[in-house]
Formats: sequence, C-alpha cells, structure tokens
Amino acid sequence: MDHAEDKCRLIREFGEGDERVILHIEQTGREPFYNLAVFGEPVDTSSNRIIRITFGPDEEGTERSFLAGELKDADPPFILMHGIHLAPVPDGAKQGEFAVVNIGSETETAITELRLEKGIPDPIVLQLGPMNAPLDAMRLCVGDLVETLRLDPESISELASSPKPKNRRKLVREIQEYYPSRMLQKGIGGEVSVKMIVNRDGKPTSCQIAQSDRPAAFDDYVCFGLMRNATFEPATDANGEPQYGVWKTSVIYQTN
Repeated sequence: MDHAEDKCRLIREFGEGDERVILHIEQTGREPFYNLAVFGEPVDTSSNRIIRITFGPDEEGTERSFLAGELKDADPPFILMHGIHLAPVPDGAKQGEFAVVNIGSETETAITELRLEKGIPDPIVLQLGPMNAPLDAMRLCVGDLVETLRLDPESISELASSPKPKNRRKLVREIQEYYPSRMLQKGIGGEVSVKMIVNRDGKPTSCQIAQSDRPAAFDDYVCFGLMRNATFEPATDANGEPQYGVWKTSVIYQTN
C-alpha cells in the first residue's frame, strides 16, 4: 500500500524476467472507481485498443478502451485504464445513463484474480488473492488522504476560491482531438464526469472518474487529455494562501 501525498495506490509484482508484470490499482476519492495500470513486456500491445478485463474468477468480464505506451526507452510497456469498476455494470444500464457499481465485502473476498485479454499478445491472469483486505486498506488510505488534504466537502466549501483552469480553450481542443476513432466511426457519443485534485502549485495530480455512461471508451481519453495539458490557478483559503483543491467538469462527446 503506497500512501502517496495525493493518491492511494495498491502495488504488486508478479512473475520474473520477461514475464514480470507490475500492477497498480489507484484511488483518489471515495467513489468506487479505480485507475489501473499494468507494466511489463507481456502487455506490449497490438493496434487493438480494446481489452477485456475480468476481476474473477466468478465475475463476468468487461470490454473497454485503454491507453498504452512506454514512459522512457528503457522502461517496460504499460497499459492504463481510468474509471475501472471491480464488477461489470449491470445489464440494465444503457448508454447515456450513469452507472456506479458498489460491491460488498463478500464480493471483494471472492475476487482472487485479474484476467486481461484481447488487445495484448497473450491473455494475462494475475493471482491476487482475496481482495477484501487490500481494499479495506485502500479505504483507510483514502479517508486519511481526504482528511489530510482537507478535501472533504465541508473543507472545500470553506475555501475562498476553487481551482480554475488557465487554458480552457486548449483543453477543449485537445479533448476533441482524442475522440476515440472507433466510436467516431460508429457515431457513438458518451458523457464523462471527472474530479481532479489540484495541488498548491496549480498542477493536477490525479484524475478520478466521478461518473461515466456506457460505453466507457471515453474515460481514458478525458483523463489523459486533462492530466497532460491542464494548468490551474490553485485554490486559495481566506488568507489568499494556495491550497489543495478539487476541480470537477463533465465532457460530452457527440457526433453531428
């Protein structure tokens, strides 16, 4: 469990040598959405940007988009997904409707593996063990994070000003540029609401999906575009001193 300054992250390594895989599960808010990153040669991807992710062995899988790349030439490839649920969205949830999947301790205990397939050379199955204890630790970390950074609703309401983006027009252009080509070709739209933590220097330090409709293909593109390009005037307290703050926005993708 990594108690970072502005995020909580579960980290685990699997395998050795060329089969070594590092898993990060990250959370920055109390909402049941997670950011997931997998590093290692086994995730060196094809041109397919759709992956099937299953927290199992008993849950059904979900197909969704992902981002892929390498941090530096010597670093292993990685795939990154924002707004991950630990269980599939119910069948009754339709495109255009926000879906939030809350699971209880019994389901968390039953989740003992993570399976990734499609969009990568070969399926990957990571044996996690029961996830209830790690997720309990994550919730404690998130609670401490919210309290330490004064990101609870009461403290946020006491700020004299909230973070304000300094380059809103550029952000709009960048996010439009990253309209997923697969969705654009099919004329499919979507809506994503995000919550970003902005530090005292006006730098966004995390992007958390707050709500997303189906399909989730737009989640990664929104967070990627915002984290890559957004700059802010930081939040300030009653004395004009910079403080951590939360910036929320919704992005609607639609075709004409």
